Amino acid sequence: MSGDDALDDLVARATAGKYEDLCPALVRRIAARELAVRGRPKEALKSTRRKLHQVGAAYWPGSAPAEERYVEWLGLLRRAQGDPPALRQACAAIMPSHASTRERLPLLDRFYQQTLHGIAPVSSMLDLGCGLNPLAVPWMPLAAEASYHAYDVYGGMMGSWGRRCRCWGCAARPTAPTCCTSHPPRRPRWRCCSRCCPW
Repeated sequence: MSGDDALDDLVARATAGKYEDLCPALVRRIAARELAVRGRPKEALKSTRRKLHQVGAAYWPGSAPAEERYVEWLGLLRRAQGDPPALRQACAAIMPSHASTRERLPLLDRFYQQTLHGIAPVSSMLDLGCGLNPLAVPWMPLAAEASYHAYDVYGGMMGSWGRRCRCWGCAARPTAPTCCTSHPPRRPRWRCCSRCCPW
């Protein structure tokens, strides 16, 4: 088996099951590194899947949601648009599905008001490894014309938000989120950068 064939096989085996929605370029980069270091495909597969768990799957109880779950969530958000208390309630109902937003949920009423106080109102937000953090937008002290750029390694989640939900029902106007290999607009003037997951 050639080097490229071995890598293709490793990527296919590593992404089977709960890792299939992870950004393909990220998976391939990790798999190539592990294959070069480990040498043996079996060891490379084990270490690759361990890395994939660390960068993404560890934050989802069980496994990342399927497309149907994203559609359900977006329906919940859309029904709440135009009603700020209902929107916050809808967002708060979804946020426990991801570890980073679940642990922040009890602090939401004061977390962003306190941490962003010195730069409020925030005109632009770059959210790296966002998970479900865009759902916290209703609690953020954002300017009326704020831009919110969200990036994560889960392509299905990012594509679902980007295709179906152009607005979170608040003053911010988020751009369509993209996966980890895309880049934010050139020469941005970010007022705030949030990094939710350590990848």
